[in-house]
Amino acid sequence: MTRRTALLLVSIWSVAALAASAPPQGGAAATLPVGWRVTDEDARGYALDSMVGGQFNYWAFKAGWTNTPAAARAALVQGGLAWAKAYAASPAFATAYAARRVENKPEAPQYTQTVEQELAAERAKQKQELDDFKAQIKALPVEQQKAMKDMAVMMEQQSKQMASDPQMQAMIRQGKEMERADYAQRYKDGMVMWQKDWPVDPKPMIAKRLREFLAVCSDVDFAAKLIHDPSIDKQRFAETRYEIKSAEWKYCYRAGKAPVEAARAFAQAWLKELPARP
Repeated sequence: MTRRTALLLVSIWSVAALAASAPPQGGAAATLPVGWRVTDEDARGYALDSMVGGQFNYWAFKAGWTNTPAAARAALVQGGLAWAKAYAASPAFATAYAARRVENKPEAPQYTQTVEQELAAERAKQKQELDDFKAQIKALPVEQQKAMKDMAVMMEQQSKQMASDPQMQAMIRQGKEMERADYAQRYKDGMVMWQKDWPVDPKPMIAKRLREFLAVCSDVDFAAKLIHDPSIDKQRFAETRYEIKSAEWKYCYRAGKAPVEAARAFAQAWLKELPARP
């Protein structure tokens, strides 16, 4: 799985932290403990990153999560997700999402010159560079000037030869046209992907994130045993089948059964209110 999906798992159960600092949105109850040390502006930014990009600043909430008693973490998750859901339905989120969507829109190729004008400008630039080179030769010691002059003559002959060769000019022109056509096609393909990945309505994107989360934590064995591995001086899973699990799966394991089950229940209920998979 990608880094985006890996961080998604953290976001689902950790986004509960957002409610601690953000005011209620659309009726969401702000009943979670204080102490997350997140500003309202940051809270909204983290929620946006989590719901539309699958990215989450876990470390900004690690201390608060760790200091919350294990028995209270399920409620922390439920309250935080309730806030996040309400925020996702608010005008503030719609505005922030629209801005993020525009930021990710591919930039259309723009040219201030035609191909012929660009070629003419390049020829003029080459001539100016050659003239500058000739002028610099005059400042060299006399014993070095002859070799440099010979080089300048050779460069000038090559330039004139290329400029007077119709076949060579046609190849250069074709290269420029192909380059522009390639940029145009990449922009077209990018727009197709952008419209798919960044729909006007963010609901399909949020639904996708929820489905990803539910898939990741569908088979977490919270009873799995850990043992100390002296070779790395850290704990690892006693069973290899768990040790080779993804980082996302292990995040859920560390979160604990009650918080993850609370997140799953909330995600499943929320998903029913969102567009079905296309």
